[in-house]
Amino acid sequence: MLKMALIVWIMAGTVLAGLTLLVVLLVPSLSDQAMTLMAPLVAAAFVVAFPVALLVAKRMQNTFAHR
Repeated sequence: MLKMALIVWIMAGTVLAGLTLLVVLLVPSLSDQAMTLMAPLVAAAFVVAFPVALLVAKRMQNTFAHR
């Protein structure tokens, strides 16, 4: 399950990091501080994506194990 979770984590982390970058760049009050906010928010997105990836991998394993 861990191998599947790592693959899902790479994809989920990339998506969440992209969404956070879009939010930082599109919100006018945040775009002034974009250069200082980008790195911590991308790191936070990858950290948040790991538990999500574990849940998704567990559900995938349960779904495909019953077939």
